[in-house]
Amino acid sequence: MSDLDSDADVQAVVHMMTLVGVPLASFIGTITAVQHRPQAIGFDFDCKDSFSLMKALELNRYFRADDPTSWIGAEASSNARKSGYGVSYRQISDLGSLHVQIGLRRCNVHFDTVSITTTRIVGTGALYDYDKLFAHWINDLLPEMKGHSITTFLNERLYIDASGGRNEDGLTDYRFTAGFKKRF
Repeated sequence: MSDLDSDADVQAVVHMMTLVGVPLASFIGTITAVQHRPQAIGFDFDCKDSFSLMKALELNRYFRADDPTSWIGAEASSNARKSGYGVSYRQISDLGSLHVQIGLRRCNVHFDTVSITTTRIVGTGALYDYDKLFAHWINDLLPEMKGHSITTFLNERLYIDASGGRNEDGLTDYRFTAGFKKRF
């Protein structure tokens, strides 16, 4: 057992997964990194059996895969793939929720303080609460980006840009901009 295995945030997330019926400890090979506040608490790990973990999440009534046919699901799936993960599962919850990203070997599990999934319909992906999207960006995504921005095109011309980072006082600043892109 390494020092990372005994980290309080690792233990908290493993315990939360156990409470919703996913024995995550049995899938963890080596914990490779831990995220603490202000980021969403969680950790990266080498998974012993990614396919069995996916199956456990598919069969669990509290989780659903991100739906790549919806706007949020397509963005989330794309971001997961850019980070080296093949699929992303979210806990269905009205409050905060567990989020599991799975690659062939490398995985990440963390607790988002704002859940963007509202329900699970068998045979489809997760349904999203669009009203919570900005709160999720502010509380869970921007703190880990350290000065970067997220730009999302709602359609071909309308976009939203969210940026944030630490200022010289060590506080976090956020900026949101909505715009319309037009060719002249």
